[in-house]
Amino acid sequence: MTNVLQRKKLQEFLQSYFRTDATVGTLASTLVSKGTGFMSDVEVVSLKWNDAAYCRPLPSSVVTKTVSTTGVNELAAAVSCDSLSNDDGKSILERMVKLLHEAECRAYGIFRQLPTPPLPVPAIFGLNRKSPAMIVMEDLTKRGAILDDVLGISFEQWRSVVLHMARFHAWSLTTNVDWKSCMNENVIAKKFMIDSSNEFSKQNVRIMREKYAEYFGDLDEKLLEKTTTWEAMSEHEEMYKKVMPEVMTHGDTWINNILFKIDPNAPDAILDEVLAIIDWQTSSIGCGLTDLAHLAAWCVPVQLKRSRTFDILRIYYEELQMNCGSILNGKLILDDVFRLYQHALAVQQVILVPYFEMYKIFAKVDRDGTGQREKQVIEHIRYCYDDAAKYFEYRRKNVIHSL
Repeated sequence: MTNVLQRKKLQEFLQSYFRTDATVGTLASTLVSKGTGFMSDVEVVSLKWNDAAYCRPLPSSVVTKTVSTTGVNELAAAVSCDSLSNDDGKSILERMVKLLHEAECRAYGIFRQLPTPPLPVPAIFGLNRKSPAMIVMEDLTKRGAILDDVLGISFEQWRSVVLHMARFHAWSLTTNVDWKSCMNENVIAKKFMIDSSNEFSKQNVRIMREKYAEYFGDLDEKLLEKTTTWEAMSEHEEMYKKVMPEVMTHGDTWINNILFKIDPNAPDAILDEVLAIIDWQTSSIGCGLTDLAHLAAWCVPVQLKRSRTFDILRIYYEELQMNCGSILNGKLILDDVFRLYQHALAVQQVILVPYFEMYKIFAKVDRDGTGQREKQVIEHIRYCYDDAAKYFEYRRKNVIHSL
């Protein structure tokens, strides 16, 4: 962190949060987002405080997120995406990262109002929507870890995330906090991101069909176009609303945005319990099942997903009902939830396909040097596409227009 204005704002945030006049003597930062395609520069900042009378310890490190197009520009270049690498594309990316930062600030701003957030998130020490556009939060890197993208999530870890999402969605149905006005603003960022991604998606599908013809030569480009545009997504949401009430959603629930607790007695062992859910840049208003579907499409191994989906949905359904009290009594039937989820999952599995090249980078498929990790990612995405294509073909043949 070399920007003087950012350093000054960081100190102001910490002094305000911890109610101290202590000053930061020196700091050292490590950029942890390089090569990951993050929409921000994410740094772990180590702090040394000047002496000051204070009643409780001050943090020795924090995590900062500052608006930057560096990471996403690197990613666009790595996947040879011309639609994002030209001048128009760079202009789009600059606007996108600003909108997404503001969206994340709104989400964390909601949680900061609460004595206890409705699901585990890092403590937010400060946030600034405009220059310097940054978020300063609790450093959880020594207490939590992100799972391996290729290996995916276990059933117990899946269950842990789903329980938290059920409680979060229930909170949004029962709270007096006005989260809807903030999330309605976030819809603008979501629409811009989807609209801006259309050309990127088409280009990536063409690359996949040519470069990996053995696996993806038969991809139906029309299915992707009909499923993933803003107009199509809006139609899906209208269908969802007929079955389930709208809630506050995370919007990007995959395991790179979920920290699981580390066993303090065995630092290499990742536990089943969620430590924090991060990266709220695509938080919005919509159907809660889309959060579950996104997680399943991206992170749940195919055979586990096929065999245990109904069990997971029952867990979500029961937890949601229990935390909503009388609000949902008699208004929500498990079979309807399952049917709705099948549609949401098929949509998310189609959305996953054009992100194949990016997924490979996130998953660090080259690190084993054998090609096995890349093959696992290819097979995962192919299975997801096949399941989704079968679902939409069934709907087409049976002329199903609603859920």
